[in-house]
Amino acid sequence: MNVLVAYGSKMGGTAGIARAIGDRLEHHGLTVEVAEASRACEVDGFDAVVVGSALYTGRWRPECVRFVRSLADVSYAGPVWVFHSGPLGEDADEPQPIPGRVMTALRELRVVDAVTFAGHMPERPRGFVARLMAKNFAGDYRPWADIDSWADRIADTLLADRAA
Repeated sequence: MNVLVAYGSKMGGTAGIARAIGDRLEHHGLTVEVAEASRACEVDGFDAVVVGSALYTGRWRPECVRFVRSLADVSYAGPVWVFHSGPLGEDADEPQPIPGRVMTALRELRVVDAVTFAGHMPERPRGFVARLMAKNFAGDYRPWADIDSWADRIADTLLADRAA
């Protein structure tokens, strides 16, 4: 089975999660392409799609919003898994709602699961607001065991579908 893992990342944290998911799916024998959402235009030939976006102030990266809308526009029929990452500090373990613009497009797709993963804040990020946040929240909050477990569940679902 062919799986596309498309992502949008500002500071690299979400990109790292996407690569980890792709690696885990490949470990299960699936064929995986991990690509930035801005470059992942064609979904023909993919049996499933995983979409992940960095979450900043409750918003997804614009390229991820466009990608999800494009899936809806072409009436993509395969299963879709969704994640976003970004909570830091005390909020790192709290699920975050999917932004309204994204949810509207997702309603037209076959979404199997949507999760929130804690994010990553470099010590010296670019941007004024990010630098202010880094003073209190710099660090890697990503829950690697949870990410692996989620990817394992995706693989189990896809492999069970293939066997059926």
